[in-house]
Order: sequence, then structure tokens, then C-alpha cells
Amino acid sequence: MITPETRVEEVFRNYPRAIDYLLENNICECDFATMKRTLREVAEERGLDLEKLLKELNSRI
Repeated sequence: MITPETRVEEVFRNYPRAIDYLLENNICECDFATMKRTLREVAEERGLDLEKLLKELNSRI
């Protein structure tokens, strides 16, 4: 299960079905700094709805 504390790199490594959502929504430009951040941190930085993000990612796995 993907949680707010899941790091972006963990999604790429462990949940390949969710990667397209991250890329489609410009959540990750594949830079090292973003890859090390948690989904909570990325959502806060970009003004994203964390619950919506998690729901969509988890629906894909």
C-alpha cells in the first residue's frame, strides 16, 4: 500500500503500474531530489490533494 510517507523512488521501484500517473501529472520529473521526497512532501510543495493522489496511486496497484 502506498502511504503519505512512501518515497517517490519507492513507487518507481515497487509499483510500476503507478508510475504513469506520476509522470502524466508532472509529479516527478525524475530528478534525484524529487525521487528522495515522500509523497506528502511532493504534494505539499505542489499544492496537490494528498488524499486524491494516494487514492489514485493505490487504485493502480
